[in-house]
Amino acid sequence: MSRPLHLVGRRFGRLLVVSEAPSREYPCGAKRRHFNCVCDCGTGRVVAVSNLTRGGKGTKSCGCINRDRFKALCAGKTGIENPKWKGGRQASRRRLMYGIEPDEWNDMFERQGRCCAICRTTTPGGRFNAWNTDHDHQTGKVRGILCARCNRMAAVFY
Repeated sequence: MSRPLHLVGRRFGRLLVVSEAPSREYPCGAKRRHFNCVCDCGTGRVVAVSNLTRGGKGTKSCGCINRDRFKALCAGKTGIENPKWKGGRQASRRRLMYGIEPDEWNDMFERQGRCCAICRTTTPGGRFNAWNTDHDHQTGKVRGILCARCNRMAAVFY
C-alpha cells in the first residue's frame, strides 16, 4: 500500500491545494484522488492528484497561464494586426494548394473590385460563405476569385 500524500497547503505552479475532494471512480474502474485547488487568479478547480504531482508536465493553473502567455505574445493584437498571424486556415490552404500568399490573394481580390470575377457579386454565398480561388487544374495557376455559384459553374465548363 502506498503512503498517503499530504498535499493540502502545498503549491503547484499557480495552484494552491486547499482540501481533498471526494475520490472519483472512472468507467475503466480506476479510482483517483482529487484535490480542491485555488489558482492565483482566484478561480477554483478540482484536480486529480496525478495531474498535480507529474512534475513539469502536470497542471500548473486553471488555464490562466496560457491566457497570459497568449496576451503577452500578441500584446492584445488579433488577426492581421498580430505579427505572428499567418492568415489562418484559408491562407494555409491557399499557400499549400496554389502557392499563393495572403498578400497576393488580397491584391488579386482588390484588382477584381472585391467581388466575383464572373458575376461581380459582393457576397460569396455557399455553405461556408467564403470566396473560392479559381485555378487551372492542369497548371495550378490561379485565375481569379469566385463566388460559390460561379465556382460550381466553372467546374462544369473547365
